[in-house]
Amino acid sequence: MRIAVMGAGAVGGYFGARLAAAGNEVHMIARGPHLEAMRQRGLLVKNPDGDLLVKPATATDDPSKVGEVDLVLFTVKSTGTREAATAMRPLLGPRTAVLCLQNGVENEDVLTEVLGVGHVIPGVAYVGAEVTEPGVVTHTAMGRIALGERSGEVSERVKGISKAFEDAGIHASVSSDITSAKWRKLVWNAAFNPITALTGQTVFDALQDDDVRELAHAAMREVIAVAQALGLAVSEDDVPKGENVRSQKAMSKTSMLQDVERGRPTEIEALSGAVVRAGHRTGVPTPINAALRALVGARARHPPAHCPGP
Repeated sequence: MRIAVMGAGAVGGYFGARLAAAGNEVHMIARGPHLEAMRQRGLLVKNPDGDLLVKPATATDDPSKVGEVDLVLFTVKSTGTREAATAMRPLLGPRTAVLCLQNGVENEDVLTEVLGVGHVIPGVAYVGAEVTEPGVVTHTAMGRIALGERSGEVSERVKGISKAFEDAGIHASVSSDITSAKWRKLVWNAAFNPITALTGQTVFDALQDDDVRELAHAAMREVIAVAQALGLAVSEDDVPKGENVRSQKAMSKTSMLQDVERGRPTEIEALSGAVVRAGHRTGVPTPINAALRALVGARARHPPAHCPGP
């Protein structure tokens, strides 16, 4: 399969490297020092089960140099969705599928608006990964996806994409209700991403505080109430229980904490912001998510000064 990874950072780099190692023709689309490192040294994925080096890594910052592909893994930050979607038009042929593996529940609408009907397939990535230095992705937790047509049809193209991932050793499940799956992930993301970005803690450390744990659960219950008002299959069972707290994912830094630490724009609008907007549409109150949205936004606009030492 001929594949382009639009936004080959942590998530895109991890999945792209695995697909390349399985024999697919994979083009990494990135920029800056990460792109230059991939061009010069290849892409290294560090993994507790053994490292993976893709060398040479076919990498560029210009989608027009790649041409039409069978599949695009769309893994850019949600803050850059429209810009990246516009730039990637040269990748699309009549049958090109665009698998959206971004955080949030609104990106597919933007992609469809820019690219047209018929290309976009919603997906969910369950993976912990971080670009720890240019050209190096450190895989910390999980590594699977779910995907499905918005119509619920189990089409030949989603089965073909799922098989490509499975052949690369990545578990891929085909969902007949991918929208609910995306909201179930949002239950976790809308709570723990902003909370950890504000506290500077991992999920595990944040949950050792009873007050913070209750705040997270309150935020999650709001997401569930909104999803249910939308008629989606999301329930209290989607609130992570205590036995999941010590998982590798809980020990890892969330993507929003990584963004805050590096001074990058956060995805707060795609997470808490999406909950608030949907709450307004459905008449469901979302005060906790509104507060988290405001606080993360304020932190981004006014980063805290470092206190001098004694």
